[in-house]
Amino acid sequence: MTLTHSQTWWPSWKTSLRAMACAACAWCGSAANPCCSRSFFDIIAAVHAHGVFVFEVNTNGRFLTAQVLARISSFGFKPEMKISFDGLGFHDWMRGCGGAEQDALRAIKLCVDVGFPTRVQMNINRKNRDSILRRSRCSTTWA
Repeated sequence: MTLTHSQTWWPSWKTSLRAMACAACAWCGSAANPCCSRSFFDIIAAVHAHGVFVFEVNTNGRFLTAQVLARISSFGFKPEMKISFDGLGFHDWMRGCGGAEQDALRAIKLCVDVGFPTRVQMNINRKNRDSILRRSRCSTTWA
């Protein structure tokens, strides 16, 4: 199940309840910044209380901190953190937000350092493709 950015706490919770009634065993949180939603940890706690684990969180990384990762870990699992990154020198432009590239690189490094499974999700096009290939060759030194 994926929690989309446009969902609020109650529709998300109702969707989670429906999934639990169907014996779902895993949950995926997804939003531009799921970690800054006031209900993010409430949803994780409620889902976890019903024996469901969070298997992935999709984020742009902006609000991902060591404290957020520690709180997620406190539930007894480390979901795969999927962080958007569209290439060196291109990420800010593609996301339309200054500082997005540094936020993503910081979040990737933090997740790896803390031991969370981490995946980078990319949009590749003619303008950024060379940047992606350069970066993938040195992926062990993300930040």
